[in-house]
Amino acid sequence: MSNTSIGKPKRLRGAILSPQAYEHLIQAQKMYESAYNFGYKLSWRDLTSLSGLSRNTLLKIYSRTRGVDLGSLETLFEVFDIQLGQHDYFRPGSRLINSAEKSRVSDKSKDTPLRSYPKT
Repeated sequence: MSNTSIGKPKRLRGAILSPQAYEHLIQAQKMYESAYNFGYKLSWRDLTSLSGLSRNTLLKIYSRTRGVDLGSLETLFEVFDIQLGQHDYFRPGSRLINSAEKSRVSDKSKDTPLRSYPKT
């Protein structure tokens, strides 16, 4: 019996923050630190406590070298009251597409999102 259609939905793994999303996250974190942590930098323990994510997952997110579950990125962004959009992450092996390149993409591909995960 196959387990593909029964049980929990599949986690969308392999998401890495784009450079712009990473900068946005850092700025939001600095604002949070200033407002709620007396200007002191949050420790890994603080980030783990705030997000519920493991230190290992946080290290993957901040290092941007290994992908994580899309839900993990969303959770971390929610901590700092920012929203994660489709343009804020990519999967390893896919390349980021800047706005100049997007304008050159043919009309034929408009129906297909550039960086989306298949729905399960």
